[in-house]
Amino acid sequence: MKKTTLRRTVRKKRTSSRELANLCVKMAEERKSFDITIMKVKDISSIADYFVICSGRSEKHVDAIGDFIEKELKDRNIVCIRSEGIGSSRWVVKDYGDVIVHIFYHEIRQRYSLERLWGDAEFL
Repeated sequence: MKKTTLRRTVRKKRTSSRELANLCVKMAEERKSFDITIMKVKDISSIADYFVICSGRSEKHVDAIGDFIEKELKDRNIVCIRSEGIGSSRWVVKDYGDVIVHIFYHEIRQRYSLERLWGDAEFL
């Protein structure tokens, strides 16, 4: 008679895209970002499920917000797929696959107006 053993597999719970977006908002708030918006774009685009859009008061502030979000998520084993605009920038983009974080210098945000461009998205 063959003896069988039961094995339990422990899985890490994957963070949902909505949870990730909320986590990014929390981190942006910790770094004093303002005018924070979550846009649900998954019903109108295949780019991502959510955009998180926020503003900083200076170029250094924008960089600091982006660096903080990336570091904190990396500590949670969530890796940034791609970053753009790092280093004295007015617009930083952090791509986490299902969630894309846009961090703007406040004057540049008004110029590009992603909220208007993606006006069909659901705002949360």
